Amino acid sequence: MIQQRPTIPGKGPTLGDLSDGLLLGHVLPTLPAKDLITLSQVDRRFNKLSTENFLWERLIVRDHGYTPPPVYCHNSNTRMSLAEVYRRLCHCQPYVWGSTGHGRLGRDENTLDETSRSRGSVSSPILLYPNGRRARGVEKQAWEETFKETIERVTGTALEQRGSRLADDDDLGRIMKDSDELETWIDIQAATSGCAMRSSTGRVQVWGRLDGSWLDPVADDWTNPHFVVREPTIIPLPCKAVQMAFSTHHMILLDDDNLVWEMPYNFGRAYHHTSPFLCAPTTIGSARTPGHVIKIAAGLDFSVCLTAQGEIVIWYPKTKGYKASLTPKDQLNYTRYQASGPHLAWGKVGPGVCYLVPTIEKGMPSGTEPNAATTKENHCPSAEEKIIDIACGYTFIAARRANGEIWAKRAQDRRVLAGCPWVLVDEVSGMDVISVSAKDFSITTVTSSGLIRTVSHWDNERKDLSSALLKNETILDAQSTGSITLALTASGQVFSWGGKGLRNHLGLGPVEYSEHPQVVSFGQDDDFAYAIALGLKHSAALLFGPSDTSREIFPDHEVLRLRGGGEGGEGEKPAQTGDDEPSGPASRAIGNHPSPSGGLRAPMFRIGFAGRHAVRGGPSRAEMENANQESAGNAPPQGTRGRGGPMFRVGFAARGAANNAAVRGRGPSAK
Repeated sequence: MIQQRPTIPGKGPTLGDLSDGLLLGHVLPTLPAKDLITLSQVDRRFNKLSTENFLWERLIVRDHGYTPPPVYCHNSNTRMSLAEVYRRLCHCQPYVWGSTGHGRLGRDENTLDETSRSRGSVSSPILLYPNGRRARGVEKQAWEETFKETIERVTGTALEQRGSRLADDDDLGRIMKDSDELETWIDIQAATSGCAMRSSTGRVQVWGRLDGSWLDPVADDWTNPHFVVREPTIIPLPCKAVQMAFSTHHMILLDDDNLVWEMPYNFGRAYHHTSPFLCAPTTIGSARTPGHVIKIAAGLDFSVCLTAQGEIVIWYPKTKGYKASLTPKDQLNYTRYQASGPHLAWGKVGPGVCYLVPTIEKGMPSGTEPNAATTKENHCPSAEEKIIDIACGYTFIAARRANGEIWAKRAQDRRVLAGCPWVLVDEVSGMDVISVSAKDFSITTVTSSGLIRTVSHWDNERKDLSSALLKNETILDAQSTGSITLALTASGQVFSWGGKGLRNHLGLGPVEYSEHPQVVSFGQDDDFAYAIALGLKHSAALLFGPSDTSREIFPDHEVLRLRGGGEGGEGEKPAQTGDDEPSGPASRAIGNHPSPSGGLRAPMFRIGFAGRHAVRGGPSRAEMENANQESAGNAPPQGTRGRGGPMFRVGFAARGAANNAAVRGRGPSAK
């Protein structure tokens, strides 16, 4: 039975009267992150609740749209708490390496060193500055500017003109997060000649070329398939993307309304599908979770999606029937983010262009073709046989069943789709398989024990490229083209190996070929990768921001270690250790800052409403002197009180009423 905290006689219920379970499950997850930090300063109980990984996991999903792997919550080898994950996601950094041709790296070749320009490739990861930050020549300043400079740049208003109330603005976090410079990128993918990133706000940013053919004609039109996007550019989509699939000739998107969008052969036009196979039912339950379409994937010249029922739908954007079903050019709608930026024309794809892929019959032996007349009415797979994940290589579909079986089927056109059988790929199958990916002509799976299984040319002379060299690592993702393998671990490390016949594509500097996995270095002591992408000639990774950016996320709050005082209001006590001392994610997220006189500042607990300048920022030096003069007759002697001494206050505190010792060291005057 849940016990509630006793209420104070003569007073109504307060937030502190709620049980811990109710606070963690329903109240605290609804608060903005910086308000949660403020609440953690009230007393020991709220400070302890604000350190729960469960709470920060929900905040990460809500604010960043990123679902941290379960191992982050339970594995100490991740080297950081979920509160730190939240903070560093706000300053995520994309890195790229490999071939510089066709704008694959999103960097002007003139900014690269002479060796990279002469070789036409970059052998070690380089930082990609999103949204043209490099082109404006402020790439270094953007990461080193102060919080004040960041706000002035984002809002276009001098900080002094708005006064210290800027720190109390409830929209501060939203303004900073919605700015392009602080976009949270949560997914990155690489195709033959380009890359794409998806943000937590549903934006998609691309660079390189969508058409991955070897032809290199001159094109200066955004709607031309051969147009090269030289620097990262946001596509002005009319929707919020929650999934994306980037292939050699086209891109597929799934929006938050569960509509499938497609950009066939150029970045300048997008079409959403209206086929009954891809649209959610309009009857009761159409808004269910998960949606009708749960996964999208793209091959060389075909697209597929997986429905919640385990069915695979396929279509071919290059066919005449598909092109004839598109909205005419003179009837397209147009959107753009900026007046000088690129525009996007969008319309619809008519029905009748999508087809159901034949299902895998129950008990069907490897290499046999299912009856074309098989439908969901006469064959209902069991829960273990249901397809739960898909991936696409150049010419095939790879499907993972709930029982760990990996099946593959050639699907480059309708004739091949109907004539080629589903084939069980034993080399990469197993009950412990947790993910599947496909690149080029290879299929790669990751097991729960950390084994990476890869098979190349599964439909011909199979080559088993499985590796047990990372068996002691917890693998989150692995991708392989058959020549190069890239793996991401739960500790944030990226491993790369292979590279035979290629030059400078491993990201290992001078190492051009390696039979064993080697760690890719990003030049930072605290680098931590959370997403990887492997293309044909280039690779990319997303890293959490530097660990020294805490003051830029919640600059007006400090979570401090308790040094006495506590809930009961006793005097100062010796420093405590153990469970009573808050040292969890909330405190680590912001850090403990020394006072000017040395040591750690003691916390200041409050009950009730605090007047202006009583909490955030603190008063200016002139206001402090005026307050001292006005209250000199009533204020108690302060000579024996240390600068870091705790102060407890009940009720309303008027402007300037806080005594000098309580506020000194917490505002601008403490610099």
